[in-house]
Amino acid sequence: MKNTSVRSFVEFLESQPRSHLQNDEADRVFKALCFEPHAFDAYTYFCDDHYARNLVARGLFFELIVVAWLPDQETSIHDHGGQRCWTWVQTGELRSLVYRCEEGKAALSQGEEVLRSGGPSYIDDKVGWHALTNPGNKPAVSVHLYADPIDQCRTFCNKTFKIHSTQADYFTEYGQPILDLPGEEDFHH
Repeated sequence: MKNTSVRSFVEFLESQPRSHLQNDEADRVFKALCFEPHAFDAYTYFCDDHYARNLVARGLFFELIVVAWLPDQETSIHDHGGQRCWTWVQTGELRSLVYRCEEGKAALSQGEEVLRSGGPSYIDDKVGWHALTNPGNKPAVSVHLYADPIDQCRTFCNKTFKIHSTQADYFTEYGQPILDLPGEEDFHH
């Protein structure tokens, strides 16, 4: 599956039983995967206040989102709700820091990894928690595949040193704004 379209990839994901997304074969398939240039443009919306999670597709055993990052936007330190996660950077670059977290402390467990376009980066909760940031001075776009969908994750608060359960929300769904979000002036396509 090299240089695939969004539609072909979603059809592939929908055809897979859960067990196929949970084994090493999925890793092999996804490492060889590239997306067509501009494949995710219809799903890419930016938000001035924070990185924007834009839902592309969701099935019983997967969730595919585009994350749009303006310069210096970042996630908190977070886990993946027990799910597997692959990330492809479409444009720009991201910085990933992997942590071991427990109530009261978050310790950096690996060095900094810079994610650029190309093959996917992989993480799950066994690898560690992580924080992503757009360190550049230009917008960045990344594609995230979760097996299974993530409705909640845990985040580590650097101010209180506490772990919180956090709802995983979307900025847009299927290329459309969500009604209870800020007005259209906050969307950048």
